[in-house]
Amino acid sequence: MMQKLKVAEIPAMEFISADEVLKFNQIYSFIKVMGYGGFGIVVAAKELRTGMNLALKIVDKSDSNTAHHVRMLKHEAEILEELNHENIITIYNVTHYTNYIVMALKLTKENLMDYVTRMRKQGKPPSEEDCAKIMTGLFRGIAYLHDEKNIIHRDLKPGNALVGSYKDLT
Repeated sequence: MMQKLKVAEIPAMEFISADEVLKFNQIYSFIKVMGYGGFGIVVAAKELRTGMNLALKIVDKSDSNTAHHVRMLKHEAEILEELNHENIITIYNVTHYTNYIVMALKLTKENLMDYVTRMRKQGKPPSEEDCAKIMTGLFRGIAYLHDEKNIIHRDLKPGNALVGSYKDLT
């Protein structure tokens, strides 16, 4: 019998067993939905053991349309677990449930697109100096991927560049 996760703000997550619901609820406390993407949903949550706020990337494995996304997410997790660079997002763990993969990542403030949009709306578009700092961080991360790990990022765009705090590109 499917068990629904008792977190109203997260779109219905149906676990196969009450044990899986318990397992999820013993690990995380939901904070808010951060966004939706091709892979599923990203939520902010607190890891109860450490008290650390994280971003959870959640993919529903039971949807046959997401089989390709599940394979891609597993591959992404394997790659991220091998990386260690200040300008590359940190992955803390991957938890597999019967219907879901939950990837726990460093929680960042916003992506580059949202940052630039927010600053423009406030009448303070990023200065040339700000842009240079942001691009330097982005290029350092890409150089690390290419030069040290032989990885090519195939989806580089402002929405995928994360800003941890003001001018801190992750």
